[in-house]
Amino acid sequence: MVLDEATQKELNDLQTQHVQTSRELGLARTQLHSTQRLAKMAELTRSELQTIPEDAKCYRSVGKAFLRWASKDQVIEHMKTQNSDFEKQSSESAQKIEYLEKRIKSQRQNMDELV
Repeated sequence: MVLDEATQKELNDLQTQHVQTSRELGLARTQLHSTQRLAKMAELTRSELQTIPEDAKCYRSVGKAFLRWASKDQVIEHMKTQNSDFEKQSSESAQKIEYLEKRIKSQRQNMDELV
């Protein structure tokens, strides 16, 4: 099948967009998995903190140093906040993945129509 020059140019543009969108999709999926892993770690840490005594000393790593927290409750609240941030990021990534998948499907259909 021989395509005219304008159709060939449009097909090349669609293929370039498809490759770029596929890369974005891979990045979004990686970001989603990373965020979900961090959320699980934060939740596990929070649940473990709830089992220790109230008068236990709690520390947080900051680079290569450790800082002492004022109370165990403060650490637990921090973990809850962090976990809610991770959940928000996960839902944003999931929405982005859904959008990119629809975009790839549309690009494939457009390429098929051209050919």
